[in-house]
Amino acid sequence: MNYDQHARTGKHGQASTLARATRESECGGPLLQVAGLTFGYDASPAFLGPLDFDVSRGSMLAVVGPNGAGKSTLLRLTVGLLTARGGTISLRQCPIERMTHRQRASTVAFLPQSLSAPPDLSARQVVLLGRYPRRGFRWFESNADHRAADRCMDVTHTLAFADRRLDTLSAGERQRVHLAAALAQEPELLILDEPTAALDPYYQLEVFGLLRWLCSERGLTVVVVTHDLNLAGQRCDAVLLLANGRAAAYGSPAESLRPDVLASVYGVRFEIASLARDGRPWLLPVETVEKKAR
Repeated sequence: MNYDQHARTGKHGQASTLARATRESECGGPLLQVAGLTFGYDASPAFLGPLDFDVSRGSMLAVVGPNGAGKSTLLRLTVGLLTARGGTISLRQCPIERMTHRQRASTVAFLPQSLSAPPDLSARQVVLLGRYPRRGFRWFESNADHRAADRCMDVTHTLAFADRRLDTLSAGERQRVHLAAALAQEPELLILDEPTAALDPYYQLEVFGLLRWLCSERGLTVVVVTHDLNLAGQRCDAVLLLANGRAAAYGSPAESLRPDVLASVYGVRFEIASLARDGRPWLLPVETVEKKAR
């Protein structure tokens, strides 16, 4: 399947939409809720927050902003790798600090910027590592684990080199292998930090198309950090724009990616090159201007 074409045509299906609405009603609200979140290191002043946002089940949130805005820190807080100074982060209305490591791992998968795995492992072995939260007390992979790994490698276009060592793969191929491993966890929430940074344009579009498809057809919830404002605007349901640790904008792509707001945050004048039929903007950076966001 060409996931980018699927995402652009918007053929998500009424049944999937109904299923998502039913899950939302049964579970009583968003999958991820962030309220009054603040963070700072040691005794230094808080440099992140306060932040308030939520992510509905089956939807895709893009987190964008300049370098140093706090995007990666926010993701690390969300998965419990850092401890908030104030506020709450809840999954299924349960604060993450009350969840065990295994509970978090079976609910959330995290794909960070810096990826590490023993270089002598095969791509398939790396993906099978993602099955750990689903194995329970088993020390071995079952046939079901191998089938799940193959499915995840198939949708990420990595099955063709499943038996190759990790250190023989390109940076982009390794990135897709780690994405397959994250999907193999079968999470409800997938959090990704610049997942397309090492990918060529084809696979950038394919990865975002795949994420869109997983949200629409499988009910996965996605939070993704990206520097590509057009991918964020065209493929995501909502955009959180960070500037100096605070929310400069939060809402639909059309609401958050306004040229006047972007100019104040990035110091770049953007023009809207065109508007898609659904009102999503295509942005064209034109020239640098003075930043106004503080």
